[in-house]
Order: sequence, then structure tokens, then C-alpha cells
Amino acid sequence: MSSLGALLKRQRDRHGWTQQEVVDRAGLDRSSSYLSSIETGKTSPSIDELDALARLFGTTSLDLLREASGITPDWEFEPNSDLARLVTLYQALDPIEKESALAHMEFLLDRQGYVRARWRPGSPGQSWETLQILVDQILVLDKETPAGPPPDEHVH
Repeated sequence: MSSLGALLKRQRDRHGWTQQEVVDRAGLDRSSSYLSSIETGKTSPSIDELDALARLFGTTSLDLLREASGITPDWEFEPNSDLARLVTLYQALDPIEKESALAHMEFLLDRQGYVRARWRPGSPGQSWETLQILVDQILVLDKETPAGPPPDEHVH
């Protein structure tokens, strides 16, 4: 078990960053001496600061705290890389963007469910009897006007 400060220092060293680079990259409104105080265990970061540091190092606050505390889960579970990526991306969003992301995911799931519910080859009634009818319907859905405002342009 190591202290949180020692763990953060190892992460910083692993990336080859100075304390000032970490402060700047994480967007902390602090000096490099503050990070030094954290690394030496003289002070602790706020929850928001720990979250910013975790994102900078490509992990989560919870994982940093678990590692610093020596806590290991008692299950054999390796998160799917897509799930880990999704969580990391979600955590990097501000609260309004998080709501928008969740609404968009719900929209995608609703649309996927609609398509699956109607796909009954050869069945009587209103369904898609051929793959072409299904493709045509998806194209119609893609042209629908969204109910809400479009998300802001975001460039990675």
C-alpha cells in the first residue's frame, strides 16, 4: 500500500512530466508547490482536483484511491476496453454535456429497439419483409429532424 501522493508522483514520473506540467495539463488553479505538497503527503487534493489528475493520467479517481489504499476487488472482472473508454470519455464531460450524451445514447437505443422490433422477415402485417425494406426505413430514420438542438461541434 502506498500513499495517494506517492502514487500520483509515480504517475507523473511515468509520463515524464514536471510538477508544473501536471498542474497545467490537469487545469488546476494551483502552483507546482501545491502538487509537491500532495506528493509528499502534506496535503490532499480536493475531489475535483483528484478527478482532474485521474483524467490526466488516464484513470479514475476511484481507481487511484483503491490503489493508494491497497483495495483490490474480490471478483475476477476485467472491464471491456470499450466500456473503460466510454467511462473515461463520459467523466471528461461537463454536467450539461453528460446529460446530452446520455440523451443521445437513449435515442440510439430507442432507434435500435424500434428497428429490431419491426424486423420480422416473412411475418404478416406491418414488418420488413426484405432487407431492402429495412435499409430504406433506416435511411428514413436517419433523415428525421432531431427533437432537440444539435450538439456543439467538437473536434478531437
